[in-house]
Amino acid sequence: MRRGERHTVVGYFDSLTAAGRAVAAVAILHHELGLSWAKVARVARDLLGITATRSGWCRAAARVGEAAGPTDAALVEELGQSPALAMDETGWRVGGRHAWLWAGVAGDVTVFRVALGRGFDAARALIRPDYPGVIERDGWAVYRKFSAARHQTCLAHLLRRIGELRE
Repeated sequence: MRRGERHTVVGYFDSLTAAGRAVAAVAILHHELGLSWAKVARVARDLLGITATRSGWCRAAARVGEAAGPTDAALVEELGQSPALAMDETGWRVGGRHAWLWAGVAGDVTVFRVALGRGFDAARALIRPDYPGVIERDGWAVYRKFSAARHQTCLAHLLRRIGELRE
């Protein structure tokens, strides 16, 4: 997958029940679009005609997350078995607090984690500390702690630095 591409499973939503579609919709509203659970509950009530508390929607989305656990673990394992991967982190917000969105990409696999920190513990939630492959990354010092890996500086970051030096 290239940067900016989106892939969806064709027909996936067709196989869901009405309740499954509602939970999928509110999960997208909250986790992808950033609406609060209170706003999600209001949208579900006003647009879908489904009345549930914000905590009810939150619990429903949590059950979906729990059900996805084995798939998530398999994706993390596949990421760690790849001979090369790219990692990056960017600022994020969780409940109004500053956090970090971490991404690991290898071939067709992309794994995300949201963490309150930007340190090694957050990075190793994506790949094991003794990862032996190549990590393409920016200059953030945390990546150097993957000492068994070989490191490749992200070309976009390198070109940006060269441009800054030329100015």
